[in-house]
Amino acid sequence: MSTLSTQLVLLDGMGIVGNRIHSTDEWVDLDSVAPRLYLTMRLLEVMGKGEMK
Repeated sequence: MSTLSTQLVLLDGMGIVGNRIHSTDEWVDLDSVAPRLYLTMRLLEVMGKGEMK
């Protein structure tokens, strides 16, 4: 997580596990899809409830 000079929070690296994006050799670890989806949904749930500080 990075903080910009404007104090906005930037999240990076929450996507699925894989490599060689947008190439003919691109691949995805399918076992990473469900855990990352859960992480994203929980983050949205917590943000929606205003539980993040």
